[in-house]
Amino acid sequence: MPHEGILASATQEYAGLGGTSDFYKLTAKAKWYYTVNDDADIIASLSGGAGHVFNTGGQMEVFDQFQLGQNDIRGFERNGIGPRMQNGDALGGTTYFTASAEATFPLPFVSRDAGFRGAIFADAGTLYGNEVDLTYKGTTDTTKGGTGSALRASVGLGLIWASPFGPLRVDYAFPIAKEDYDEVQNLKFGISSSF
Repeated sequence: MPHEGILASATQEYAGLGGTSDFYKLTAKAKWYYTVNDDADIIASLSGGAGHVFNTGGQMEVFDQFQLGQNDIRGFERNGIGPRMQNGDALGGTTYFTASAEATFPLPFVSRDAGFRGAIFADAGTLYGNEVDLTYKGTTDTTKGGTGSALRASVGLGLIWASPFGPLRVDYAFPIAKEDYDEVQNLKFGISSSF
């Protein structure tokens, strides 16, 4: 449970030395932690991420592109935002941006030794662009939707437990900016482990 500092990463990926995929993918993420109040143990964090995939020749596959959802913008299903086919299937996108602000705090009337914390958060982001050639896939459903860069946003509350099995988390998020074709999922459960 970081109280201060910055965690940042950048990755590059290239495919094209074999197989059908041919692309260059660049992503960057950063998260900043700050202790707002030592006595009350209130920790704030700001995070952001961005990525773009460049088609360097050949056909782009759906899985070559970015997919966003509940881990990036809470309140939406996995692959819940971004370009879609007319039948609703997610296509992924070539560009994404995400941002999040969160504050965590000990629960009142609960011993801090129990490991429970509350959280309030706000997430925002977008996923757009598409390089998949649907006619190449042989589908008759070639209409794409959601290729625009409309911003999605959500706000919510979370409950975190530092369990013996790793951090457990439950979030309830409510989208405040979404598109008609987006797929919403308000409740999210998660577990992680640290090494």
